Amino acid sequence: MPLYAFECSACGDGFEALQRFDAVPSPCPSCHASEVRRKLSTFVAGPARRGESTWTPAATRRDVIHHHHQ
Repeated sequence: MPLYAFECSACGDGFEALQRFDAVPSPCPSCHASEVRRKLSTFVAGPARRGESTWTPAATRRDVIHHHHQ
């Protein structure tokens, strides 16, 4: 399931949410406005083996990738 980054058109805050592609975008958690812009940021894969979790927050993955490319 894709992890989308959203930006609120009303207050400018950004947030992330796991949603299906065809789902109605989530409202802004800060001001509750429904006018948000959805941007694809990354995907979350299922566990490699039963009982294992491969999910980590997107910011952590971006930090690791950024550090790796420096």
